[in-house]
Amino acid sequence: KITNTTMYQLTASLLNAYQLFCLKEELKRHKLRYNLKNFKNKAELFIYSQNKDRLQSLVNRLKDYKIFAKIKLYKDI
Repeated sequence: KITNTTMYQLTASLLNAYQLFCLKEELKRHKLRYNLKNFKNKAELFIYSQNKDRLQSLVNRLKDYKIFAKIKLYKDI
């Protein structure tokens, strides 16, 4: 049986260590797996999920910490 699956990507840029700490705590609460890439003066987060509502809930919560994230369509499988 072949099914179509839509994947979404959430990205967020972090500016400081406090934002990174808050982000990790929220990811634990939302039970989401993620990939975090560290650069010289910033970190970038990638989350891939099929549940857009769950990602949107996380985006809304991150706004409380001045972390601005966005969701976009990753691909249809």
